[in-house]
Amino acid sequence: MEIEHILRDFGLILGAGLVSQLIATVIKIPQMVVLVAAGALIGPSVLGLVSNPLGGVGAQLLFNIGVALILFHGGTGISLRVISKTAVGLGLLVLPSVLLTAIIVALVVSPVFGVAFPVALLVGAVLASTDPAILIPLFDRLKLRPKVSQTVIA
Repeated sequence: MEIEHILRDFGLILGAGLVSQLIATVIKIPQMVVLVAAGALIGPSVLGLVSNPLGGVGAQLLFNIGVALILFHGGTGISLRVISKTAVGLGLLVLPSVLLTAIIVALVVSPVFGVAFPVALLVGAVLASTDPAILIPLFDRLKLRPKVSQTVIA
């Protein structure tokens, strides 16, 4: 891929991101929702305006760095004192919901994609976890009590 195409794609991605954040701010919804929708829209699967110039390895590296930053940011706001006070409630909230979600996803994925049930259960377990990339900015914006936000994030 030539440098002109890479720069054009970068400009389109940057422009779509800025417009998406502006739209999210105006209609008062979480920015991540609009950013993901805009990325899917301009990406190769829908409109095909931009391609992935980095290939699998470069994109995976950027993804890992982004996830590490999001998790680090979330971890800096967690108080072990608050979590220890809510440990029993946290366990009762998290364990059944994660197990139920993993099983439901596995029951759907196994017949639809024709994979073995243990593999589908693994997919369900991965999808059952709560995504901090959405929750942390949302909780910051909503200004929830620390006990509530930290319980859900943990």
